[in-house]
Amino acid sequence: MAEGQELIELKFRIFDGTDIAHSTYASSITVATLKQKIVAEWPQDKTVTPKSINDLKIIHAGKVLENNKTLADSRITFGDLPVGVITMHVVVQPAVAKNKTEKSQEETRKLNSCGCEHYKRRCSIRAPCCNKIFPCRHCHNEAANSLSDPKDHHDLIRQDVKRVAQVCCNCGVNMGEYFCNICKFYDDDTTKEQFHCDDCGICRVGGRDKFFHCQKCGSCYMMNLRDNHSCVENSMKTGCPICYEYLFDSVKGTQILKCGHTIHMDCFKQMIKQNQYRCPICSKSVLDMTSIWEDLDMDV
Repeated sequence: MAEGQELIELKFRIFDGTDIAHSTYASSITVATLKQKIVAEWPQDKTVTPKSINDLKIIHAGKVLENNKTLADSRITFGDLPVGVITMHVVVQPAVAKNKTEKSQEETRKLNSCGCEHYKRRCSIRAPCCNKIFPCRHCHNEAANSLSDPKDHHDLIRQDVKRVAQVCCNCGVNMGEYFCNICKFYDDDTTKEQFHCDDCGICRVGGRDKFFHCQKCGSCYMMNLRDNHSCVENSMKTGCPICYEYLFDSVKGTQILKCGHTIHMDCFKQMIKQNQYRCPICSKSVLDMTSIWEDLDMDV
């Protein structure tokens, strides 16, 4: 290594939040070499696995890094970033199969050109807080909240995104098949069946005809829960009792417990796996424990 060459401590965050390839790298290393290390260290138990470096995109500050550029060329230096570990995001986008038509390849390229793990769209957002470009506000929040100084942590909320329209006023491109002017939200993946709930004040997924809004709970629930759940006032407008992420506009699935309290679906599954069967808030049983109590009575 050349004397005086700058070293940068990096880690790479994949789609499920796992960090890999945490190490110190020379500023002269190329992005392609970084991808080779990421592919080599990719956890084999993941459902999505890159086959080559061409399946990977490394994103930093909303910008996709080019294979032939070095970290120095990409302006990843200590002079630009706070001291500490720099977290970059890695997206797996497998190459389009060779037997697809040229038209299909072009359509796929357009759909994925500005998308991310959260949404597919044909635009990016410029965060007014830092003036940097990100694929979506969730990507911004993940980057901002991974900074080493907790004082620099902050979130970009949907209302902070300004000057929105479904069609670009310069080039005429439709930036998302689904567009909500109220939420300032775009998404090309209409299979999610997005809809705007006036009572929630935000967009939901799953189909308007499959959900109802519970006025007391203050959120949308699936139809099978209508008149079939315990209402807790504003139950969704709080943090998950396990991971503390705000539930109301979380992109993760949720589980309504028998007591009426709400928890992330993944957190609920982990709780059950750890043999924890009580609500973390009120300690009431989250499952039907009748058979277990009967077995205990027989033992006694």
